[in-house]
Amino acid sequence: MIIKALKIFLAIESKTAEFEEDHSLVRTSKTAIESVLFRLRLIDREWIVEKIRNELKLKETENELKKVKNIEVDINSQDGKGRTALHIAVDNGEREKINTLLKKGADVFMVTKEDNTALHFASARGYDDIAETIFNHAERQIRLSAKDLVNARNNTLSTGLHLASNVRTAKCLLKHGAIYNAKNDLGQTPLDHAGDEKVFGLLKTVDGLFNAVRNGSHNVIQELDEFDPEEALAATNARNYQGHCLLQVAIVN
Repeated sequence: MIIKALKIFLAIESKTAEFEEDHSLVRTSKTAIESVLFRLRLIDREWIVEKIRNELKLKETENELKKVKNIEVDINSQDGKGRTALHIAVDNGEREKINTLLKKGADVFMVTKEDNTALHFASARGYDDIAETIFNHAERQIRLSAKDLVNARNNTLSTGLHLASNVRTAKCLLKHGAIYNAKNDLGQTPLDHAGDEKVFGLLKTVDGLFNAVRNGSHNVIQELDEFDPEEALAATNARNYQGHCLLQVAIVN
């Protein structure tokens, strides 16, 4: 089946060049080609080549194998919902595929038609390790601060922290500078929007720390020593809507 599909694809791709751009065959074929190309981004190219070799067990197919290898694929092109291959891989929790896509140049800032980044998907799914992978890639490979990504908003003005489905992910986001009291289009903060009890508890603690420091109770900073390391890091790196961390708020109050 895979051999037949690829042969048809290669034939269609070359034949469309023989017709005018607005020809019905060209329009129909382009839609089919775009669909095939999008699926190819989700599959390891070498796996396809090996699959053909195993099915045919013939050396005369090398010319077609080269064609498959040379198919040009835009790693950041989008499907009908505006999703890239990275969005889909993150949504499915496919960690190995995510690493491959990032190495090949997948853009972590690409958004869907609902303005969701891959980080929004990771947050909603509770994949804190994937969120960490995305942050590390942003900082090391494209030299952008995690804060440029962590507070990105979708079409409801929700950040990843609004969508965080477990406390591990919430801690990860706060550690990288998430704004704990950012408001969405309904005026809700992540605390208002929290659907997980532990996420609610963490955000309630962070909110209480900021309020205490803003009111001059600087002794709460010392209380952070009693927190577990991850929670303390999340609290000290969290930002308010002005972009200030707990220590900065303490200094000016």
